[in-house]
Amino acid sequence: MDANYKVAETITAAGWLVHEDMIKLCSEERIGFEVVFGFTDGILVKNATLDKIDQFIQEVKQSFNVEIEHKNRFLNTMIFPQLNRYLAWSGRQYEKPIIKNIDGMSKRSPKWVQKCIEKIAISTITNPAREQILKAVSSILQEAFSELDICWNKQENIHNLRFTSRVSQDLDEYKSQTCQTVILAKEQGAAKDDVVFWYIADPSRTPNDKKYSSYATCIDLMGYKKWLWGKIKILLSNTYYFSVDDLRILEQNLLCSSVSISI
Repeated sequence: MDANYKVAETITAAGWLVHEDMIKLCSEERIGFEVVFGFTDGILVKNATLDKIDQFIQEVKQSFNVEIEHKNRFLNTMIFPQLNRYLAWSGRQYEKPIIKNIDGMSKRSPKWVQKCIEKIAISTITNPAREQILKAVSSILQEAFSELDICWNKQENIHNLRFTSRVSQDLDEYKSQTCQTVILAKEQGAAKDDVVFWYIADPSRTPNDKKYSSYATCIDLMGYKKWLWGKIKILLSNTYYFSVDDLRILEQNLLCSSVSISI
């Protein structure tokens, strides 16, 4: 296993060296690209013509013996500070935007959250105007909060509110026997490599005063709304349309009984 890790680390390191050399080549005067984002297997650039792209591809092959391709051309992009996270759209109505590692879209997040974040992300990148974003957020959250109420009141599709994680090692190997994973695994009879789940819980309803629970009867509806808003706030802050005060007012409006937005 150690050898496999070393091989993986070597491959990754070699890839990053080529990646850095490619970025330097992009910036040279004869190419003239402006690099706006880079990650392990690609770079995003501005000021690129098709002729210059072809020239760059040929020079990379000659200089580094690496074959690359011109994969996409985007009209709108949103780059996040975190590594390897971005939104991008070609501008063609028949093509879906690319949503890369956006907060809340992980498979570990509840399906209810994933669906809401995806809708807001798509609307934001395809209609990047302040008023359009506000309108979309209001409408999508009205629908999401309605679904949340139905899940709770009618106990329908309650599994869509589950967070999940995998038990990474034998339970007795965890340093803390009171950590969340161990507690959940014991409650659910899970072992190494199994998936455990939990809900955001009202501590007053849990026997151990925890903010999570294996049981849907302990769900904290406001906790879900706040968790979802935290992910939406990260997305909205990267549009640069909203100040800290704007986001604070949005939060106050969104987390009250009505989600009609005005700032």
